[in-house]
Amino acid sequence: LKTDIEDLPFSALDKNTTTVNIKQYHFIRDVERFESGESITLPINYGMIAEDSDDVFTTPQKDAVTLYSSVAISIQSIQEVDFKVKNLQFDHGMLKQEVDTVKEQLEAEKLEKVSMKAEIDELKVLVQQLINEKPKQP
Repeated sequence: LKTDIEDLPFSALDKNTTTVNIKQYHFIRDVERFESGESITLPINYGMIAEDSDDVFTTPQKDAVTLYSSVAISIQSIQEVDFKVKNLQFDHGMLKQEVDTVKEQLEAEKLEKVSMKAEIDELKVLVQQLINEKPKQP
């Protein structure tokens, strides 16, 4: 059914975010019908303008957007976003672990500092006792 199947030679995400501009528009035939007095509500349409879109989204003549290709490229771009999100979640998890480790180290250092301060205070008391003590005479 299909041949020469290959991965996209471009980033679908880049194509979708940099070359796709969704517009609001009216079809000329609807405007003509409305202006001719026909009793219709002029529908608003949303989509890409073929002439202003990247070639990967249009027919070779640029007279229409090819929906099958557009949908496929959009799905690929969603997959690319999903991959990036998963990588960011992994990075976030790793950074959180690093932060937790640093917090634990900081807490251990705080406890060590408190312990050292207590030892210093105890040594000061002992030194003062030695200073205050009168030497014994033989």
